[in-house]
Amino acid sequence: MDARKLGSSVAVPLFYRPGLSVQRRGRAVLPLCFELRDLIRTWAAASSSSSSSSSSEGGSGSSSGEDGQVMVLDLLDLLLRAALQQQASPTRTDSALAQQRQQQQQQQQQQESLAELIDSGLWGLVPSSEALQQVQMMRARGVRKAQLHLSPDD
Repeated sequence: MDARKLGSSVAVPLFYRPGLSVQRRGRAVLPLCFELRDLIRTWAAASSSSSSSSSSEGGSGSSSGEDGQVMVLDLLDLLLRAALQQQASPTRTDSALAQQRQQQQQQQQQQESLAELIDSGLWGLVPSSEALQQVQMMRARGVRKAQLHLSPDD
């Protein structure tokens, strides 16, 4: 779903950009961001790192005419798909995998790429930068005894 067409059908939106990947543990993964500005920062960092590496292959973060194309995915759909994939994986045969690949090829190219990344587990959730700052502030304060600021009768 295109971010500009975001409707009420998305319960927990995740933002991603087709073609964007980052390296994690030696693997290229698709970053799924909870906040649009975090996706924009990730894209800018990937674009600057790919241009500084001066690779002509158009690796991760290449700007191949898709600048500004942000897509939205529902986290609940992602989790459901991952759970169904996990349940179905032990009983699959090679022919079932081939059938699934044929069905994916009939879908749009962006949906296929996303489906392959999700099915293979090559995606990662990028937490909100504001949430991370909040956690860091809480860690800096340390653990202390809880205090009741209002009386129970209020």
